[in-house]
Amino acid sequence: MRIFNATLENPVSLYLLTIADSGERKSTCDKHFMRIINEHDREQAELFKPDKKTYRADLSAWEAKVAGIKAKIQEATKKGADTRAHENDLRGLEHDKPQEPRIPRLVYSDTTPEALARDLATKWPVNQRPILSTFQRPILSTFSAR
Repeated sequence: MRIFNATLENPVSLYLLTIADSGERKSTCDKHFMRIINEHDREQAELFKPDKKTYRADLSAWEAKVAGIKAKIQEATKKGADTRAHENDLRGLEHDKPQEPRIPRLVYSDTTPEALARDLATKWPVNQRPILSTFQRPILSTFSAR
């Protein structure tokens, strides 16, 4: 028996599997019990809309700067001029590339293993765990085969 410190909060993990024939109302039950979690995901997406808009604007500005420096490099190359200063500017700009905001998303439904792995690596807050939900194909068996 493990005894935890009463002041610590520990996450609870549930691993659930529903097996039933077609037409047995699996999707209906899933929608009913996942409603509040799906609402949370929608609320989080709504809360982060301003951050996403800011990110898209910042990324567009950054891409324009990159394009401008690349144009200067091409122009200097055509003239046979030294491009090292522009190349250094381009390297410096690469460090300033805006980072896409990490929007908490609890539910991943019918996703591919590749998309799930990418999102967990690049978009997922470290201290949270997602819910995997699939009705069409196994997701986890693909991961275990790798």
